[in-house]
Amino acid sequence: MSDISLLLLIIITIISFASINYGLYKINNEFYKVSATPTFFTFFYYSCNNFVYNSIQEIIPFEPISQAISMIEFFFAILLGAILISLFFSVINDKHTDELNKLIEAIEKEGESMEGFIKDEYKLNIEEAISMLGELKASFIDYIYQLSKYIE
Repeated sequence: MSDISLLLLIIITIISFASINYGLYKINNEFYKVSATPTFFTFFYYSCNNFVYNSIQEIIPFEPISQAISMIEFFFAILLGAILISLFFSVINDKHTDELNKLIEAIEKEGESMEGFIKDEYKLNIEEAISMLGELKASFIDYIYQLSKYIE
């Protein structure tokens, strides 16, 4: 889900709840306490504010059905917020994955370059070079042990 899709989903949700609230008001205007005769824009404004957990003085849900619609819109706002947060972490995760893949490719190329250098310079294959390094490591550890006798 892209950012634009999420933005469109939020707008559609707000418009839908504005329509539902306006329809409920038209069915029975006692479902809401209103300060003046509201228009669809007033209910759109109410829905936008309700979506971000803000109330306005022009429209107040009064009956249980209008209060339930307000709570459902609140639930949808939480749900879309969770989707936004997961989208944010998904984008960050994808960015890190791409960076790690580029790093792995660079390290593999460097390894192939070093392998070619060892083959050209020392006329050894990788297995022989690794076994020689193991022998050098063992002799180096013995050398360090001999030097440590003189430290005391």
